[in-house]
Amino acid sequence: MLIKVEIGDREAFIESTKVIGVREGAEALFLDLEGDERSIKVSHNSLPRLMNMFQPVIPANPGFEMLISAPHTDDYFWFDRVPIIAWRQTEHMFEPIRVGDSIDDFENFSNPWAILCPNGFVEQPFVGFFDNLDAWREAAEKYWQEQRVRVKEGSRG
Repeated sequence: MLIKVEIGDREAFIESTKVIGVREGAEALFLDLEGDERSIKVSHNSLPRLMNMFQPVIPANPGFEMLISAPHTDDYFWFDRVPIIAWRQTEHMFEPIRVGDSIDDFENFSNPWAILCPNGFVEQPFVGFFDNLDAWREAAEKYWQEQRVRVKEGSRG
């Protein structure tokens, strides 16, 4: 992932794997080619992603899965279950990390999602809790049906 930085009045990009820390005032610390530590001003758009790279990551206990839903056709909804391997502690929550995720994956994720706990309960952050997978699936289908109605009504207006 490339991070946008400001060099004087010009913009440039550095590879995020070269960044070794973040300082107050939106500065990234990195090692130059000689191995010396340098700092550089980071674009405000890149700062949240960069900050996430340095948040604590905690291994997940077995059995946690991320549930994902999306519309597929007018009468069919797509659902997926993906094992959660770790949690990233952020300012607002613990974000699930799945196999193959990059630092941007969670930030760019816009479909409704939830967490299936090993005990069978489902938590959809900022929405609520469900007694089981079927109850969450029913709520997700209802959400997508309501979205379709809004889109259809909006296209008539």
